[in-house]
Amino acid sequence: MVVDSTVMPKAIAHPTDSKLLETSRDKLVEVAKANGIALKQTFEREGKYLTHKAGRYGHAKQYRRMRKVIKRQGTIVGRLSREIARKANTLSEAVQEALMQPLGRANQPRKNPAARHEAADDRRRAQACKQAPGH
Repeated sequence: MVVDSTVMPKAIAHPTDSKLLETSRDKLVEVAKANGIALKQTFEREGKYLTHKAGRYGHAKQYRRMRKVIKRQGTIVGRLSREIARKANTLSEAVQEALMQPLGRANQPRKNPAARHEAADDRRRAQACKQAPGH
C-alpha cells in the first residue's frame, strides 16, 4: 500500500475583524452614494491605512496595538452608520427600507465581545448541567 501524506499549503484568506470592518465601511459608503446621501467623510484613506496597520501589528504579535486599531475601525463604521441613519430619516420610505439591511449588517461585526463570551459561558454551563450525574 502506497500512501502519500504530503500537504499542499493553500492561500486561504480568513475573514479577520479588520477586513470585515473595512468591507463594512466600504459597503456603507457605496450604499449611501447609491441612495443619494452626501456623507461628511468617507474615511477611505484612513480605513485602508488602518487595515494594513492591523495586519502588520498582528504579524508582529503586537496584539494590544492591533486591538486599538481595530477599535478605531469600529468607531469609523459606527460613525458612518449613524450618519447614514440620521440622513435617511429625511428620505422616502423606500430608501429607508433599502438602507435597513446594509446598516444592520454593518453593525454585526461590532457586537459586544463580552456578550459573546457570556453567551459561550452560558452554553458551557448548560452543557455541563446536562452531563452531570443525576440529572
